[in-house]
Amino acid sequence: MNTNEPNPRERLVLMGNQDYGCLNWRLEARTGCPPIRISSRQKAKHHRQQEAKVRISALHLLSTLTNQLPRRSFYGYWHILFPDGDAGGSPHLLLLGLKDTNFRCRALALQVGAQLLYGSKAFLSQACSLGPSNFTPFAVSLASSVLTAYRILIAILEREYTPPVLTQCLKCLAVLVQATPFHQLEMGFVYEFVGHVKKLIKCRDPPVAVSALLVMEMLVGTSNLTPEIASSIGLAPSLLRGHQVRLSKVISAGLTDPARDVKLYAARCLDSVGYQLGRLLPEPAERELQISFWLTLLPATYQAYDSAGFSLKCALCDALSNMGAISFERLPDGQRTALLAFLSGCASDDHEETLVRVAALRAMAVYVLHPSLKTDLGFVENAAELTLRILGDSQLLARIKAAWALGNISDALVAGIPNQTERISAELLERLIQAATKSCADNDKVRANAVRALGNLLQILQVQPFGNGELMHVAMFKLLDCVTSPGNAKVKWNACYAIGNLVKHRAFFANNRLAGILFPTLCQLVVQHANFKVRTNAVAVLLQVEQRQDFSAHFPLLWRSLLDALVRSNLLESFEEYNHRDALQQQLCLAIAHLLLLARSSDLPMMRESLEEDRLEEVRATWRRVAFRIVPELSDPLFTCSPLLGAASPGGDRGKPQPMDVYGDQVYTTTISKYWVSI
Repeated sequence: MNTNEPNPRERLVLMGNQDYGCLNWRLEARTGCPPIRISSRQKAKHHRQQEAKVRISALHLLSTLTNQLPRRSFYGYWHILFPDGDAGGSPHLLLLGLKDTNFRCRALALQVGAQLLYGSKAFLSQACSLGPSNFTPFAVSLASSVLTAYRILIAILEREYTPPVLTQCLKCLAVLVQATPFHQLEMGFVYEFVGHVKKLIKCRDPPVAVSALLVMEMLVGTSNLTPEIASSIGLAPSLLRGHQVRLSKVISAGLTDPARDVKLYAARCLDSVGYQLGRLLPEPAERELQISFWLTLLPATYQAYDSAGFSLKCALCDALSNMGAISFERLPDGQRTALLAFLSGCASDDHEETLVRVAALRAMAVYVLHPSLKTDLGFVENAAELTLRILGDSQLLARIKAAWALGNISDALVAGIPNQTERISAELLERLIQAATKSCADNDKVRANAVRALGNLLQILQVQPFGNGELMHVAMFKLLDCVTSPGNAKVKWNACYAIGNLVKHRAFFANNRLAGILFPTLCQLVVQHANFKVRTNAVAVLLQVEQRQDFSAHFPLLWRSLLDALVRSNLLESFEEYNHRDALQQQLCLAIAHLLLLARSSDLPMMRESLEEDRLEEVRATWRRVAFRIVPELSDPLFTCSPLLGAASPGGDRGKPQPMDVYGDQVYTTTISKYWVSI
């Protein structure tokens, strides 16, 4: 399941299929009757109907394929399915929705277009018509395709009068809005369609009006709200500033309303408003308004919870989780204590629904990273105990949220290590490691957070060791298993990140078997894995190894793998990886520099041999691009090791001064000189 997709309710509204044609149609032959004379006009009409049925059947087939195949399967055919930048060019789905003579075909074409656009946010995020940072022919071409799609949908809204077609056009527009990177596109096109959508909100046909409202909802919910969007829909910029008191009164009235639905929507409104307020950095004059907002709503929230059903209780706990750190830290001590006691009581109530308990636990796990609670070991341990009670629940959603909570709790424990005079109890730490290790074999969404938590907990164990060495070995092998086993990419990059934190401590290399599994696995990932973020995090592990002896006999394999990976990073098998290529190449160059700086004199012949002439040119070209765009504070290793890379390259020691001194086995540079281009 794509984690970037909207919630199931939105999917149902956006993607609800309508049958705009009969799939199983047949012509009934009449027997025993005299032939009927058909005029040429009737023949033409009959022929048009048959052609429309063929088009409808083809669209139904494409719709079925869209639902069955992964979304990325269609990206190679994007220029066929959607406009390539010319609104009147080759035929595509949206042009069919604009010009087809049969309204069923028009509606169905737009419906299939919406199905294909749904879940394509990651792909469309590469569209860019502004600025040089992502200015490539593909980015510009995709941006042109997106803007042309908007122009065609606007044309449909201008001339269409059939309600089913208007409904599907608006749904297609809503999905496109949801997936569009507005901040990367030229301004102007939002104004063109918002006016039409506002008029259709007043339409007497309910499906059309609801679909128009859906477009507006997607616009308001845009993560990067541009000035054009804000102006076109009538929103003020940074919107809620200065209105906290009125909002608190309205939401409070909703939470005390006798109608259940009103209470539920008031809780969801509090959730959204609280989230937006938490993102704002309040002006000094507004801080009191922000505190007043929450002080007004906390009593109403507690009161609404007492008589609430399952859905409302979950919504209220979710809303409380969105109180930002600034507001939380400024609450009076009594109110803060009451809030924590309320959430702790909800999470520990064994008679309550599990999803309600885990919603309260999630709020506690958000608070655990606030400055005043991060070092409060009593609160952190209480949250950890509550997490252990839910982590083994039979409901997958509960385990996912509990694993996320455990990840946050472990973050707090690691962050508090330098300042803590107290340490977490060895018995609780052992149980947390056991639970995290077990969760690493669960569903991918559980594993993604379990590996994060396990890496943190093992760091604490390295600082605060106790007698159970077997537990640490089992947990480390489980982390390595998450890296090597097939599964979700997020599991792998979180596991790599966790291992990167562990290899900082030399105790990791006390077990040769761990290194024997780790380094060959990392080499395979950095060269072959399809996901560039996984490759980047795998390379990052190598940057955390501080001594040459820890690489042991794996050093040659690592060197060759990094060079191969740098060459292969220019081969994009999927456009989804384009946005991650620069980060990968930068990390690879830094890792190559790191190995050069750690290299022994005996390593140089091998390193020179690996830099064959055909590979050298590609490595040098990529190195040069990275050196020109890397931020200054990270550039030192590239400057420092360029002379070393020259010494390692074929012919590098012929006719050139050697900018290094050798002391024993360690090679040190004596000059910070030129870019790779000077070699």
